[in-house]
Amino acid sequence: MVVFPLKAFILSVSLVALAAVATTAQTTHPPPLTSPASALSLPTTPTAAHDACGILGTSPDSEITYEKVAACYKSVPFNSKIAATTLESIITIFDDFYTFRDSALTPKLTKPFSAGPVDILKKLETIGRTKYTSDHQYHHDLSLAIISLKDAHARYTAQCYNSYVFAQPFNLYAPVVNGKQIIQVYSDYQHRGYDGCTVQTIDGEDALVHINAWTDVNMDFSKGAGVRLNHALSSLRYDPTSREFQPLNGDFSLRSMLPEKAYIDYELICPNSTTTVPVRDTWIVFPISQIKFDSQKSFVQNVCETPPTISTVTGSPQKRQFYQPELHPLIPQVKKNPFKQANVIVDDAVNLPPAKLSRPAVLFSTPGQASVVYRLDNRPDVAVVHVWTHNMEDEVTELTNLVNDLVTLSQSGVQNIIIDLQGNFGGLVSFASTFVQLFFPNNDALDKTLPSNLRVTESIQQLSSALLNSSSGLYDATSFYDYAEKHLYASNELFMNITTSVRYGRSANYTEITTLEPSVLPAIEELAALPWTNRAANIRLLTDGRCGSSCAMSTFFLTQSNK
Repeated sequence: MVVFPLKAFILSVSLVALAAVATTAQTTHPPPLTSPASALSLPTTPTAAHDACGILGTSPDSEITYEKVAACYKSVPFNSKIAATTLESIITIFDDFYTFRDSALTPKLTKPFSAGPVDILKKLETIGRTKYTSDHQYHHDLSLAIISLKDAHARYTAQCYNSYVFAQPFNLYAPVVNGKQIIQVYSDYQHRGYDGCTVQTIDGEDALVHINAWTDVNMDFSKGAGVRLNHALSSLRYDPTSREFQPLNGDFSLRSMLPEKAYIDYELICPNSTTTVPVRDTWIVFPISQIKFDSQKSFVQNVCETPPTISTVTGSPQKRQFYQPELHPLIPQVKKNPFKQANVIVDDAVNLPPAKLSRPAVLFSTPGQASVVYRLDNRPDVAVVHVWTHNMEDEVTELTNLVNDLVTLSQSGVQNIIIDLQGNFGGLVSFASTFVQLFFPNNDALDKTLPSNLRVTESIQQLSSALLNSSSGLYDATSFYDYAEKHLYASNELFMNITTSVRYGRSANYTEITTLEPSVLPAIEELAALPWTNRAANIRLLTDGRCGSSCAMSTFFLTQSNK
């Protein structure tokens, strides 16, 4: 079983590699490790009868339980020296390379965002002062500390403790009934008749309150509590192969981190009944690795100490693709979230057919690499442009197809467009801008860009010098726009000519205002005459908040165009 972490140890796709290049920078911390080592030492081999990892590793897949996985994880010994080295490496990355180190201290975010300020350096230092006896608990605390940033690009995962998926047989969602949001069972995969039942409590607490509290601690996807709730619950994801919207489990019911206990207690009230039904469901466990181990020692050597597979990131930041690893052949891969890299749908894993969904719209065109167009049955003047990803092999072809679809829609009588970005977890930064320009063409090359300045350290200065003209990382100055000279930087002056400012009580050096290389569509005559072009009243944006990275940039550009 080849192990890969469901949540990779990344600050961005390329940050770990960038940090490793800058090992000659003068810092007060050791250089970053090439991969997050487990803070352990090889144990003396226990006897077979008492070797928790041996029991786990030799169990057939059908006999893997929560208790076996937990026992193995918790049996791995802790080594304080390796833990200290690991922690200092992580502190180096966040202190020297994490762009949002200081902005994470923002005391009060604008609604609907609600995440509080996080001093990530202080949290990491607190972990360093804690006396640990468990390697698993140490890495778990590191993961939770970085999750608290609510930054989907900032994650830490020890592959040791992410080699199994834990699934509940319930797929939950949160409809609004009689003006009140509640938790209900969308699908009961064990066919016990619980579909549509209302979940009153989870582990003795109001179900909605319980899930929201869980997301506050365990989910990093957004600084908005509502978005985290949507991501924790059941959702739909477009499958271009079947041309169907498929239900997906949320992160509450499908986890890669070891859950708190072996089961969840629910109290249900089902339709046409007032009787409370108590249900206790144990976690169903699936292996997601192919490395063999038959003892604690071989688990440490083969799983914990085997470096994860990391793809080489190439191309400019605008054109960068996400890495999609291979999974165990028995578990289908679903591109639910490129940040998370993979997911498992429980109904597929146990060979149950997905629920059939009603279709109030007609497929208008052949799905492209990233988008599909529908026209509503009961409103033929309305079409839906669903963009399920910003990740594609050929952006020009995708844009050309969209232009043709939009023109044909107009010719068929469509007057209004719904842009549906639900479940889109990002991809190409360039597409974030060019897609929006199909509806709101640029008047200026810089119309749909994000001006900002970047925090700079000595490590970054050395790294940027090494990467100049390489187009292999975020610190190649030639990928950025020089506002003063009105062209891309030709030298490394962006990262060398810096100013010092104090933000939220912390002093740091910053570049001057810049932006990534603008992506501009040429003027397209056919778009100018469409009934929705530059008319926000004819366009609606649909999103459940699960719109990551470059998708979020598109939503920002669209909302800015409506002002």
